[in-house]
Amino acid sequence: MNYSNQDIEKMRNSKKIDRRVYKSRKVNNFRELAFFSIEHYSEHIAYKYKNNPNDKEIIRKTYKDAGKDMKAFGTAMLNRNAKKVAVIGENRYEWCMTYLGTTTAGLVIVPLDKLLPEREIENLIRRSGADVIVCDKKYVESLKKMKNANDNELKTIIDGIKDKEHIGICLDTCHLNDSGIDINNFDKYLDEFDKLIGIDKIGCIHINDSKNPINSHKDRHENIGFGTIGFENLINVIYNERLKNIPKILETPYINKKAPYKEEIEMIRKKEFNSNMMNI
Repeated sequence: MNYSNQDIEKMRNSKKIDRRVYKSRKVNNFRELAFFSIEHYSEHIAYKYKNNPNDKEIIRKTYKDAGKDMKAFGTAMLNRNAKKVAVIGENRYEWCMTYLGTTTAGLVIVPLDKLLPEREIENLIRRSGADVIVCDKKYVESLKKMKNANDNELKTIIDGIKDKEHIGICLDTCHLNDSGIDINNFDKYLDEFDKLIGIDKIGCIHINDSKNPINSHKDRHENIGFGTIGFENLINVIYNERLKNIPKILETPYINKKAPYKEEIEMIRKKEFNSNMMNI
């Protein structure tokens, strides 16, 4: 049906206007909003979804259900001492719970676009310093490749050099730890390194503890036994049979403006940790 301009004007003038005023409440932060919704709308449906697009069953989650999942995830991250959580995957309920659980626990969320190239995702994860990565199953293999990217990059550099006999690699225990290598399983790392590059390419090892948790992507050295790597793990590196003819160099920080190398070398030779060394 066609309406004239006069008809349209009449409808506009006759239309009832809803002038009701809704009271709003001040929200100070996202966490407060989330917990307010859980408390006041607990039995209302918050999410409706299918596990697979072709499923007939529609799963319904109330605010109360979602609140439990959100809190459980946040608690799990806090128990892991996580600071930053990266998430990559499809838009689904688990993605939402990761986002909500992380932010309401006071942690930093690092959402990653699944359409980005693999290399760009890797760079974003490294630059973000994420402690935990939450992903769909299909991303697991790609992330495993990223974990070994440091050694793969070294191999790529070595493969591009013609005079391979005159080059070597310097390992640094703090760098290894902060890049995500578990020094607790140093022999396993050496096995992988040997297959990929070859232990014969290691020319020197810098021995340091670390002020940072594993995979922090920082580089802050700590004195032997006073960091997150630990004295026993460093002794296992120093006295590893496969590395016995490779020079080791201490790069630990000064204590009270004094070089601690004499005391640290004494600990290393005795294989005994001295907890009073910081008093020099």
